[in-house]
Amino acid sequence: ESMAQRGEEEEGKRKECKESPVDPLSGLATSIDFSIEIETNTVCQVESGKGKGGYDSKGERRASSPLFAIPTTADGGSGPSQPLTQTTEEGGRQKEREAEREAERAVSKKSVPTAVQKRLEKYKASLQPDVLHLPKLQEMAFFGVPEQEGTRAMYWKVLLNYLPLKKCYWEDELRKRRKLYSDFVEELVIDPEAAREKSRSEEIDHPLSSSDNSRWNGYFKDKRMLGEIEKDVRRTFPNLHFFHANPEDGPTIHYKALRQILFIYAKLNPGINYVQGMNEILGPIYYIFASDPCREWAEHAEADAFFCFTNLMSEIMDNFCKSLDKSDIGIRHRIKQYNLLLKRVDPKLWENLESKQLSPEFYSFRWLTLLLSQEFELPDVLRLWDSLFADAGRFKFMLYVCCAMVKLQRQQIIEESFAENLKLLQDYPPTDINEILKLAAHLFRTHPPRHVGLA
Repeated sequence: ESMAQRGEEEEGKRKECKESPVDPLSGLATSIDFSIEIETNTVCQVESGKGKGGYDSKGERRASSPLFAIPTTADGGSGPSQPLTQTTEEGGRQKEREAEREAERAVSKKSVPTAVQKRLEKYKASLQPDVLHLPKLQEMAFFGVPEQEGTRAMYWKVLLNYLPLKKCYWEDELRKRRKLYSDFVEELVIDPEAAREKSRSEEIDHPLSSSDNSRWNGYFKDKRMLGEIEKDVRRTFPNLHFFHANPEDGPTIHYKALRQILFIYAKLNPGINYVQGMNEILGPIYYIFASDPCREWAEHAEADAFFCFTNLMSEIMDNFCKSLDKSDIGIRHRIKQYNLLLKRVDPKLWENLESKQLSPEFYSFRWLTLLLSQEFELPDVLRLWDSLFADAGRFKFMLYVCCAMVKLQRQQIIEESFAENLKLLQDYPPTDINEILKLAAHLFRTHPPRHVGLA
């Protein structure tokens, strides 16, 4: 009888298995936790084989499980058309598990430094020694300086020869420079009312006087120059609210700072005065300094930007001096250098441009004069300038960047006409700045300056 009973039980189990086929994925779940998401966006952890998450020890779904509970009618029957629901108790436990996971993720973010944080710490560490190692800073800056925590601002101040390499001199140097800039503002920015009072106390100085010694005459000349500067400053990164405010609110303090820096520079350099485009060179420098999270550095952004701008202009001033255009140091000589380099790195492309009579002066004049500040959006300009300021040969690498820009548009240039190519290069299409720099670095290695007549 016992054998017969046992046989009947096994036969019943086989029938039950045929009626309820096993999930083919269940065999993969012996040691893996799955997240099952149902339509109510409730997520539960299911660990097969341990009776959790609505499954029994056989891996079959529990009818009484809270997650898969079937609503009953008033008479105890089931409501076949009702959706799956979750009890309040299970919902509370689910919220607790979600809160625990959020806490774990928060701790993980704090305890495990990201690649960005590690990179930032590396660049900050390079600024810690008492005597900074310039070649090391140049090497690191070439690959892009992080903007966080004022790191890029500090790098630029060193690379543009504003801060000395010996940090023990920084405090004294900054104090003297900032005091000097304050004196420039007081002496050179003429207040017409102050001029009127001084003229009364000293001698008669009529506002219409044409005398070179007339303070009024100087005031009106300065006013005309300020008008030119103001028109250009308004066009400095016009889409960036940092420099501009709503028309009804008037200009921002940053807008006024740009205007004042350019005016003082023009007064101190009467030989070159102010030339259109200088605002495009100053804009990125001032933006980085004024955005410094350290309040002390940001408060002196105007003075610091003035001296860094002055140092940079001392290296590229010849590009703005019209009298030097045809000399061996003017902008036309730079264009010639670029054209010869392009001929060396891509003769076929160069010949194509020559056959179409597309002179490099038509597009590279602005590129070289303004350090490509008008060809890209501000974040890309800042990244590009990291590499340009790191160039020990000072802007030789700039020529390779220009060649890379043209080579990246090679196919279109070869296929299109003069008019289309001119439009393409004068309004350079959006391009990943890192791709441009990568190609420029490759050209620099394969065609070093000493081999192409740039040494």
